[in-house]
Amino acid sequence: MRRSAWIAVLAFLISGFAQTSSLAVEAPQPVPSEVRAFVDDRLVSEVHAVELEDATGTLVPVVPASANVTTSKIIAVNLFTDEFQLGQSSEQILVAANQWALPLYSKGEPIGTAQVAAYDGHVSLANADLDADLAVRLHGITEEQHLVYYPQANEYYALDGTMVSPLSANARTFLSQPVPVSVFQEALQHRIALADANAGPGHNLVGMLDSSLTPPVEGTNWLTVFTVASGVTALLVAGVAVAWNRKDKEHTAPRRSVG
Repeated sequence: MRRSAWIAVLAFLISGFAQTSSLAVEAPQPVPSEVRAFVDDRLVSEVHAVELEDATGTLVPVVPASANVTTSKIIAVNLFTDEFQLGQSSEQILVAANQWALPLYSKGEPIGTAQVAAYDGHVSLANADLDADLAVRLHGITEEQHLVYYPQANEYYALDGTMVSPLSANARTFLSQPVPVSVFQEALQHRIALADANAGPGHNLVGMLDSSLTPPVEGTNWLTVFTVASGVTALLVAGVAVAWNRKDKEHTAPRRSVG
């Protein structure tokens, strides 16, 4: 009985590290007509109107008018639900963000991205960024994938229902390769717990869309840290189980009398 219990515990722990989520994810919603109208009629002019201060303090356009901006697709943006971030069991892991991301091009070459938001029937430009690499990755999003934004660290991911893939550069710092949803969820909880501990008492970040969450230190892949720690734990449990099993056999094996 004792050996069977240990084997069951060991099997449960190992399966937790290797499982692939089969959580149901709703199909991407069609792009609203008012969003398409904004993209067709006003997006380019509003992108050109975005300005930032240069080194001299002068406001300059992020995308100059000479760039001749175009776009190729409109992608719905989702957020991870609070339940998913808390590690709770739930089939609903995404919620629509009422935002859409678009790759931007100039003369056929990717130059950046734009985010469009719709609230109370009003559509506006939420952000424009000169990130050509992200533009290429957004263009590669398929109809079967969901675009997910993690605002706590300004990261973009692609989710196809069973696997999470990093898209933006900072997301690839946290996640070096595609992983099962369940593995990403556990790594995310570990990351949030570390942020909570560093924030100190009275500042709980778990489940909050709090943009003050500090992104991971450059070069630190928290998924790797989490995976190594999980692997060590599994090996320790396996070692204890084997030792216990041997000890159990020594006590229960029949003894032969001599003489």
